[in-house]
Parts: sequence; C-alpha cells; structure tokens
Amino acid sequence: MRWPLFLLLLAPAIQDPPQESALARARAKFEEAQNAEKAGGDFDTPGKAALAAFNEAVKADAKSIEALAGRGEFRATLAAWRFPRGDFSKRAEFEAAIADFDEAIKLDPRRADSYAGRGFARSKLAVARMFARGDIDELFKTAFEDLDKALELRPADAGLLILRGDAHYEKAVYARFRADPHRPPAEKALEDYREAVRLESGRAALVDSRIASAGKLADSPVAVDDKGPSIVWSKTWELAKREAQVRRVPIFFYVSGGAG
Repeated sequence: MRWPLFLLLLAPAIQDPPQESALARARAKFEEAQNAEKAGGDFDTPGKAALAAFNEAVKADAKSIEALAGRGEFRATLAAWRFPRGDFSKRAEFEAAIADFDEAIKLDPRRADSYAGRGFARSKLAVARMFARGDIDELFKTAFEDLDKALELRPADAGLLILRGDAHYEKAVYARFRADPHRPPAEKALEDYREAVRLESGRAALVDSRIASAGKLADSPVAVDDKGPSIVWSKTWELAKREAQVRRVPIFFYVSGGAG
C-alpha cells in the first residue's frame, strides 16, 4: 500500500530518545504492522498491539512529546489505511490522533512535525466529512492552518511542501465531486509541488506524477458536467442516496461497505 506521505517524509527526523524502551517497543510494533500489511496481511490486527504499546509509552511518560506524537502518527495512519478500503467511518481515530498532537504541541509549540502530523489528520478528517455539505474551505481550514504553521517553522522543507500540496490536491478532488470550485486548490497543489522540486531537484521523480495529475485536475470540468463515476460507494442505502444527491449523479450501482 502507499503509506501516508507525512510518515515517509518525516521518518528521518524521528529518533529514539535514550532509555525509552516503551516507546522503542511501540515503534517496533508499528513497523511489524506495516510489514504484515506489505506482505499481503492485515494492518488492523497487529495494529492493536502497536496501539497498546504506544498507550504504554504515553502512560510511562505523559510528557513525552515523542510518545504522544508517535501515537498520533499511528492513529492517523490506521484511519488513513482504511480509506482506500472504503471505510470512512472511523473518524474517532482521526480525532484521537488530533488530540495527541494537541498535547505534543502544548509541550513544544515549535515542533514542525507535530503541526504537519495534525494537519495531515485534520485534512483526512475533512475528507471523511465531505458529504456533510459544509463549506469546503471551512472543512479544510484548520488542516491548512497547521500545514502553513509547519512550513513557517521549516520554510525550506520540500517534504512539507509536498504534504501540503497533497492536501490541496485532495481538497480539489472532492470539491470537483461536490461541484465546488476545484481549480484554485488544484493550482495551489501545483505551486507547492513545483516549489518542492525547485528546493530539492532530487524529489522530481516523486513529484512529477503529482504535477501531471494536479494539472489535469485543474483543467477538468466539474462532476456535474461529466457526471462523475456512476458507482456510489456507501455504508447504507440512505447514505448512498445522499451521496448521489450531493454529487448530482445517478445511482447506477449501490455497493455496500463503502464510504458514507
């Protein structure tokens, strides 16, 4: 699977503090869960052991920024892992991740990675709430406040620019389905991606496909013009009807077990 980019980008900055065996075990369990999924297995089951280990690490030191932020990263990863599998229902996991980052930021308000992690969790939570039909800018407002803050603290960080670009891109995707203006966030994604490559040309291979996708999205019509995908994924028939109404597309197929 493609793991949340914020983990891949920030991983080099994560170091095990000395004499924190509980935290080391938590990270080891997290890695086990990732390896199990990569081998074609399940992430949820071994993930329970990872979460228990992070809980132990936080219990051992409630003031440990690394333990709190680590647990937040794990919780956000677990919830994001479910998204491609059609399960948008675990919003409580994003909210718990955000709460962990809140505590980490209180302890160190200058730690860019905590803002980046919370911004990632908040952006995914916004996606999970897309069909509430709230104003799309308001849905993503706090996510971009966090991502902007992370870049304020580390302005020349190409990884953070890519992370914010991904959030802009995802906002544009769902704005298009809702028939909201999608070109502005798509163009902002392009700006972030291009600036990331300007800062670190070595990331071009990672970013080129993103630039192409964002450019195509910026030039695409809204879903009401091309009708969008005809398959509506939803947990219940009522939510399927609601999603179809929001996207203004017919329900050609209703598939149980998807995003509602």
